[in-house]
Amino acid sequence: MCLAPITQPGDDIHANKQVVKCTASSLDGVQPKTQTSESSMRQRLIEVRDGTPCEPETLGTEHPRVTEFNSGCAGLLSGTETIIDDDGEVAQQIMAKALHALADQAPSGLAEVIMVLGGTKQMDKAHAEVCFHAEITACKAALQKGHSIAIMYDGDPEDTDPVAESSKAKKDRRQQETDAAAQLKLNGQAYWSLNVTHEGPLLQRTPAELRGPSDFEAVTKDASKTLTAEGSRGMVGIAWFIFMLLADPIVRVAEEDGRILICSIPGKDYLFTAAGKATVLRPPAHLIAPQPPHVTWDSYRVADGDSIELDGAASQRYSILNQVFEKPDKRFRVRAVYFGGGGAARSDLALLLGFDFCEQSWRSLPVMTAFPIDNIRVYNIARHSSSGVCEVTPLGHKHASRLPLVLVEALLDKTGHLSLPESVRLASQRWRVESLMGSVQSWSISPA
Repeated sequence: MCLAPITQPGDDIHANKQVVKCTASSLDGVQPKTQTSESSMRQRLIEVRDGTPCEPETLGTEHPRVTEFNSGCAGLLSGTETIIDDDGEVAQQIMAKALHALADQAPSGLAEVIMVLGGTKQMDKAHAEVCFHAEITACKAALQKGHSIAIMYDGDPEDTDPVAESSKAKKDRRQQETDAAAQLKLNGQAYWSLNVTHEGPLLQRTPAELRGPSDFEAVTKDASKTLTAEGSRGMVGIAWFIFMLLADPIVRVAEEDGRILICSIPGKDYLFTAAGKATVLRPPAHLIAPQPPHVTWDSYRVADGDSIELDGAASQRYSILNQVFEKPDKRFRVRAVYFGGGGAARSDLALLLGFDFCEQSWRSLPVMTAFPIDNIRVYNIARHSSSGVCEVTPLGHKHASRLPLVLVEALLDKTGHLSLPESVRLASQRWRVESLMGSVQSWSISPA
């Protein structure tokens, strides 16, 4: 049954539990609830018909669309994944209202919104985890101050143990995996689960005997080793940051109290089972909306007449925040974090800074965001190449020209040795950049 627009779409994000406001100090020494590997990943669906959101429906075993959507990893959320049907405008409205509800839930009355972008795979695990721990520490400090935390990211899953196979073998394997995942959902089971024990987080697939007949072997590994791929070289993507964040005990308590909101905007191939990727290791999210159609992998596109338009997940992400800040709202603090990344991360950073380096030329960009940005953090993380080499790309390297590093270099150019157009140099002067020394090179960027 379709209803009038939902009054408070964000109210029931954490379904079936009493939400209790906690003080900053109440997070200390509180243990999160234990969740076992048998936990299912509960999901709801908000269908949209003729532009109107319907009443949320539980994607239970009797729902006709229950096997249509990939499940997130179970054992990390106390509540339910809510999937917003393929309608960008409705998704923007629901996520914007959920952010307002999140600020209302914060003891301090303030919500920090963190946009997370970066490398989706092949980042060196040890190097990346240094950066992930730094940001998790910052999140916990914000929680201790009484703030709430919202994470917005593009919903990419984590890679697990790729194997060399023919295109036919890959197609057959994906069909088998999709059938197994569908049977699991019908049995109320999750394909992937994170079981947090006294010995640490344990990432595991559902045992074969619970999946029914299949050719798959049960896999149970320590979470710190599970994401080792391609000859134990240890590579991860930004999805592993979400796993680490949600597995942290302090964050888990805050999530149970309704002070953590994960908003995911995944590609349709990672959300809908029709693409054959039903067993991807996807972090769970409270709100999920598929990415709208996109022309490029970049965060903006050049349209007719050289006009600049938001594209893909960025069109959702920034439209949501623009709605939140339609009126000045001091209850929100927005910052962006770039864990490495390529062209998508560079073009996204460019939207915030107001200039870009694309196709070997500099260009200034119009203002596409209506919200103030409090801080931007860029990490330079080592990556593994296909040849097995693991290295950090330095500033000024030819490969840096397609990465966020090229924009950082422009911000650091105080002596004018770069040939920047006047419009780009003026845009760069609106920002203050600080080089942060440590085991991983990084920069903090804030308005001048």
